[in-house]
Amino acid sequence: MRGSLLRQIVLACVTGILYPLCFPDFDLGWLAWVVLLPLHLALDGAAPRRAFWLGWLTGLIAFAGTMYWVVTAMHLYGKLPTALSYTAMLLLTAYLGLYVAIYAASVSWLRKTAFAFIGAPFIWVALECGSYGRVRRVVPRGARQRGPG
Repeated sequence: MRGSLLRQIVLACVTGILYPLCFPDFDLGWLAWVVLLPLHLALDGAAPRRAFWLGWLTGLIAFAGTMYWVVTAMHLYGKLPTALSYTAMLLLTAYLGLYVAIYAASVSWLRKTAFAFIGAPFIWVALECGSYGRVRRVVPRGARQRGPG
């Protein structure tokens, strides 16, 4: 049962559902310390290819829970029809889910080495930094400023 596909999918979904609860709207910030545990249990015994898809499913669900505001912004301010707004959100969450997928595949691959326990946090941070670097290159400097000056 260790590598059961159904068990792995359920655990990946649990992480995806818990992830948005870590943010201020729900005031469950303590969950951030354990939110990745179900995903890591799902990755136990998974090949890197399966881990990639489990991670992508996790990311898709997680970012759908955190990017819900895209629908409102696109529909209300962008005047897009509701169906197109949901399509835009789905495309965005599918893209963002790739970060979790790459993380999961990397962790699955690292489990075969001695660096599994130490390497996972570095992979997560590297992916976060990489995504920030892309945003800095694409979004003009003035659009990124959050306050005066």
